Amino acid sequence: MDVRPVVALPGWFVRQPEPSNILVRNPEYFAKELVNAPLALSPDQITRIAYQLEQWCRDVPL
Repeated sequence: MDVRPVVALPGWFVRQPEPSNILVRNPEYFAKELVNAPLALSPDQITRIAYQLEQWCRDVPL
């Protein structure tokens, strides 16, 4: 699985004319791009990762 770093610049129009290992995007454009991207993880993997994040990162009771 490939991992690519992303820099999101809110409020800026970002033009990235040359291919790069780092994506530079406006967050709104990136969100649209991400929705259309192929899944890199299975639904089961996503569920397991979300569960672990919930266990470790939640510090506010529901």
